[in-house]
Amino acid sequence: MYSHGVRAQLLVAWVAATVSTASVARTASAAPAADIVVAWSPQPLGPTGERLSEAAARAGAAYVDASPAADPLPDPRPLIKRGITAYGNLELEGAINSLDAAADLVDQTGAAGLDSTTLGDLFLYRALAHATRGNDPKSWDDFVVVAGIQPTRVLDPAGFPPRVVDRFGQARAHVAALPRGKVMLAPWGGAARCQVRIDGVIVTTTELELPFGRHWVDASCEARAPVRRRLDVDRVTIEVKIAGPQVVPPDDAALLVQARVASARALVVVFVQGRTALVRKLGIDGKERDRQTLALRGTVRDRSEIAAALARMLEAPRPGPPEPWYQSRWVWGAAGVAIAGAILIPFAVRNSGSAPEVVVRPDGMPAW
Repeated sequence: MYSHGVRAQLLVAWVAATVSTASVARTASAAPAADIVVAWSPQPLGPTGERLSEAAARAGAAYVDASPAADPLPDPRPLIKRGITAYGNLELEGAINSLDAAADLVDQTGAAGLDSTTLGDLFLYRALAHATRGNDPKSWDDFVVVAGIQPTRVLDPAGFPPRVVDRFGQARAHVAALPRGKVMLAPWGGAARCQVRIDGVIVTTTELELPFGRHWVDASCEARAPVRRRLDVDRVTIEVKIAGPQVVPPDDAALLVQARVASARALVVVFVQGRTALVRKLGIDGKERDRQTLALRGTVRDRSEIAAALARMLEAPRPGPPEPWYQSRWVWGAAGVAIAGAILIPFAVRNSGSAPEVVVRPDGMPAW
């Protein structure tokens, strides 16, 4: 029906088209179901973020951590240590300068990262340095601060001069006679699960009594900005808000704007907050395509489960069953060529006695 050359051309075209189609299918199946992964948590994700980044990289998707950056806190401990060492070397001016700088940081951070003993040492050794220089008013103020934040502290006579031990004993008696303020810790906006430290000690009640004077609050509540500040107790009743403004994740509209700028087809959003992780796949049209909520237990296993949920949503869609051969347009195209040849070639032979060259191209077939 066809010459050897015509049959060869048809075969080459068919194979080329099949290989091209298979290549496109492989490329589509290799591409992830979403091009971008956006992770967010009120606190830094740490190792969980590393697992999510690895899962995204394995699927060929870009990874973005949109969590608020950790706020690095200045550490007053080196200054306290330097001041105490300077006092031991009778470098009084250097000791006071270092301890003054440490006290400024404590006011800024609410004594975050300090235990009560270290906080007490800051003001105790500054009091000693002032006393040695003969500045009794400043020395007295610092002794009172120490007695206020550590009311049970007693100075060892073997380690301190008798006059210092006596003066601190007077400061303790003074603080014991001061009025006490009822401090009520008020979560702002009903914030749940807070960790609060006052004067370097963890507080587990919502109400406590503190002697009048200087104190420091370091509070962190879930999904809220921390509250770290100096607290001056000067009233019988005082309310202290321990939760800052709410920390909220980016909304879908903002995420989609970035995804469209990046020419992404879809994105997966992972929100980790408290004991819950929410994994969602969004199309570039803003429609939610998939969702999974995970209850977290606060263990290392949580990281694997969140990463597994992300990997599932990034899986490329599996190819469907192969098209039956008899439904292929290439088969029907070839059949059309055969039928046309069967009709036209005999007709041409009968009318002219020779078979003219006939070129038949079914719809959809490439030119050759």
